[in-house]
Amino acid sequence: MWGGAANRPRDHAISIQAGIEDMVASRAIEVKHELGNLSE
Repeated sequence: MWGGAANRPRDHAISIQAGIEDMVASRAIEVKHELGNLSE
């Protein structure tokens, strides 16, 4: 029981970090498209 409870916060933090990385990556792609549209 203690092992599961101890592991959960770490897994949660990893999933939050992964979510932030996904958001940043998709935002970077959006910005690249916007810049591409401006240069045309």
